Amino acid sequence: IGDNAFDRTYNIPDASFETGSQLTSIGNSAFWAVRSFNSSQFVLPASLTSIGSKAFQGASGMDVRLESGSQLTTIGTWAFSGCYTRSFTVPVGVTRIEENTFHQTGGLYYPGFAANSQCTYIGDYAFNFASCRSITFPASVTEFGKFVIWKCQFLHTVKFEETNSQLKVIGTSTFQQESNHSQLTSIIIPPAVTKINEAAFYRQYKLTSITPVSYTHLEPTRQEAIS
Repeated sequence: IGDNAFDRTYNIPDASFETGSQLTSIGNSAFWAVRSFNSSQFVLPASLTSIGSKAFQGASGMDVRLESGSQLTTIGTWAFSGCYTRSFTVPVGVTRIEENTFHQTGGLYYPGFAANSQCTYIGDYAFNFASCRSITFPASVTEFGKFVIWKCQFLHTVKFEETNSQLKVIGTSTFQQESNHSQLTSIIIPPAVTKINEAAFYRQYKLTSITPVSYTHLEPTRQEAIS
């Protein structure tokens, strides 16, 4: 499906992919601002390997899902920004969550990552303004960008896979929250973390327990990181 294929097509009554679809790519802005789907779910076929930038941005009338056994490896920037999905598990082959991928994504209460995820990087603003309640990041993640969960006002639980977590860097304002919107009360920082950047937990007013598994390799951290 090419770039802008259904861009601002407001009156599609229903849509689905045939069983056994061999679709491999959805282009940039392919379903941008599509709003009038009547189908309860829009399931993307397992054969899909690439979703372009802004592919579903603003498509608030679509409940986008991935078919079981998804072969997806690439999700573009802003791909699901302003979209809606009640269930989304990042497939094992996706190695990066780019900037603003799930910005303001509705219904995304419990985003997940497939078992044995290969995702190594969570980009700037990846989940900001999303409706997340709880999220567990896979052991494969080595670095967070800036403002990853900024203004996720309902987020109460952030976890890292406890076994063999490779996380090394928590970025600037990664878990920053806005005034009176803090729900996070505790967090365990994986042992491989060597750097926590400034304002990483800024304004997480209910965060009363931050537990580094080991202090041995942690670089000096600015006070603002946990103010």
